[in-house]
Amino acid sequence: MLVAAATDFLDGFIARAMNQVTDFGKLLDPIADKICIVTVAVALVLAGDVPLWYAALVVLRDLLIVVGSSLIVTKRKVVVQSVWAGKITVNFIAAYLILAMMRIESLILLKEIFLILSTIFLFISLTVYGRIYQKHMVEGLS
Repeated sequence: MLVAAATDFLDGFIARAMNQVTDFGKLLDPIADKICIVTVAVALVLAGDVPLWYAALVVLRDLLIVVGSSLIVTKRKVVVQSVWAGKITVNFIAAYLILAMMRIESLILLKEIFLILSTIFLFISLTVYGRIYQKHMVEGLS
């Protein structure tokens, strides 16, 4: 998880710094993030380290984002780029999942804080993406 997060950040940083951001990268990078996060979340639910409701929220949010992005690409031929609220959310989710994997008793409070923060940001990011998708769909109608 740590290696995936670090290489994801580095890849995005280098792409932006070298002006190498592509529509393919805008599509592939978030999908890779979602596959990683969902896989780990489901594994941790099965191990009893993460509540089912939390993993279900993560999966539902990611599914809605993928469906919304797919609709925009199909209808408007526009690739919606990741937004900061989404990036912050992924980092909070990753931090929570890493803490859950560690199973260190002295970090329980920190784990719970990241559970709360990531849950709040799940809703914030979904709202932000929803507004972006709505804007693109309304522009497509005019």
